[in-house]
Amino acid sequence: MSYQTSYDSGGCVPFKPNKDRGFWSSSSDFFYASVCNAFRMDVAFGVAAVPFLHSGGIYMLIAMIINVILFSYPIVFMQSFLGQFSSTGFISCFRVAPLFKGIGYISLAMNLFSLSFYAIFAAVPILYFLHSLQSMLPWGCEAWKLKNSSDSPYILSHCSEAYRNQTEDDESYYRPMQIPSVYYFSEQFHSDFSFSLFGCVIVVWTAVAIVLCSTTEKIGQMLRYSSLTLFSLLIIVVLRMAFLPGAFEGLQKTVANHVETDFDFHTCIFMAPMLTLATFGPGWGSILSMASYNNFKTDISKFSWLISFSQLGILVLYGFLCMFTESHLSYNKPNLIIPSHALQWGAFLMIPSSLATMQFPHLWTWMFLAVLIIGSFNLMLSQMFSILTALFDEYEILRLYKVEVTFGASGILALASAYFCTTNGIHFTEQISELSISTQTILNLFLLITVVWVYGRVRFQRDVEFMTSQILQTWKVYTVRFVTPFFLTVTFFIGFYLLLFNDQPYGNITESINFGVLFTWLSFFAVPVYCCFKLLQTNGSLTMRFKRCVKPTDWYPVEEEDRQRYEETINNPETFQTLTNIVL
Repeated sequence: MSYQTSYDSGGCVPFKPNKDRGFWSSSSDFFYASVCNAFRMDVAFGVAAVPFLHSGGIYMLIAMIINVILFSYPIVFMQSFLGQFSSTGFISCFRVAPLFKGIGYISLAMNLFSLSFYAIFAAVPILYFLHSLQSMLPWGCEAWKLKNSSDSPYILSHCSEAYRNQTEDDESYYRPMQIPSVYYFSEQFHSDFSFSLFGCVIVVWTAVAIVLCSTTEKIGQMLRYSSLTLFSLLIIVVLRMAFLPGAFEGLQKTVANHVETDFDFHTCIFMAPMLTLATFGPGWGSILSMASYNNFKTDISKFSWLISFSQLGILVLYGFLCMFTESHLSYNKPNLIIPSHALQWGAFLMIPSSLATMQFPHLWTWMFLAVLIIGSFNLMLSQMFSILTALFDEYEILRLYKVEVTFGASGILALASAYFCTTNGIHFTEQISELSISTQTILNLFLLITVVWVYGRVRFQRDVEFMTSQILQTWKVYTVRFVTPFFLTVTFFIGFYLLLFNDQPYGNITESINFGVLFTWLSFFAVPVYCCFKLLQTNGSLTMRFKRCVKPTDWYPVEEEDRQRYEETINNPETFQTLTNIVL
């Protein structure tokens, strides 16, 4: 055996694979489970909407396609490789280079925190759905006409024909307005804490915990059918909203966006990689965990392309929803200013007001809310599934208490979500969202460096060829070794700069720096801290300890047949000679 084992690595605990973890019932389940990350509402309806619709238009789409090639595909491919080859989650997979296992623990902390705030994006649509069961939509024109009085906020144009025909000479043309569905949300916070919203959070986490107690095959099937339902509903809603009054003009403006008038080069360059990275979900490593349930011979290259472009397509569809909504609400009112908190929470707070004007408003509202609920639930489910996968793979004792750990972790996260049911927590979600993108950027950079530089280009190519029976193309090797790490570094600093100095109402700069230190700079320091711990735990001189800690430990396929073939492959010197000739 030519690779290092736990027994000769200086006192490490031997790795014991979880034989009961199961596999996907179909290779397509990996695709559907991974694409769930793209239904991230804080990005699709918030960060993505403004630059995609107003700053870049069609050029932003071109920039994002380029970034799929430079960012999404290499990262999806790398995570898929680690997960599928090791058949473990984002902690145990660092057997590929044990010295950097701290990346896995930082990933665990980030995933737990991101789920605590993301639960609110599933709870809000549920709250709207429950209130939409009334005979009259509370944010519809009829309800607002009955409710409107002289001291209430001015209602939007589509609720008043007289208002729609106003001109700039009218006295009330520039009068402050409220979007009914947005104002309706603020009404739910009669006090600092919304008990109704917290009740919806409890419902969501209970449902997630119940599903996670099922087998891997059933979870995969549920994600498959729910994702197909979600895709269908999203396309139907987008097509219907395209025919709202004024909505099509927004599409024409985006398609006909000219360089000399509307094109914002800097926004396209700066935001495109951030938007591309944001489609990996609020946490980190979920695709890696999903790939760990693949059959060992699954073609990860094909699925990586499918996942990357599907994520982009979903983001574009959400962008169309934002565009159609704003164009419709601005219809016959060119000077309409959408409230900043509406953009922060995205169009999903504004869209119900547009849907209320349609024929059969309840039906279209329920379809749209179903998109939000299913999308958020699927994302939470896949994210939590990846967390539990990492824990059960790393800690053998926890495998005996699957139900208890699942419900315990879900209960703790539900309690942590209580903060985001307050007025302060609601307004703080976007800053946390941006911080998660920055942290995810640096973790992906660490991952690429660990695999293609520490583990090594030749070993990486050898393992990919052994697993997929396909030779890794030269351009892919150069991309993951040089191009993607470079742009990841640039993106990280750009994102951090925008977080501190843009003019969005994220709070003062002191708050941004404090939370930036906690959730971004922490990623830099946690890894070297674990490295020091690992070196102290290992025997021998400092040089010997370092060599032992960076050498792969127990790095082999879990299945016995694949493991035996792998031992024969790495003992064959012709393999190394062939791979060396592929890339100089």
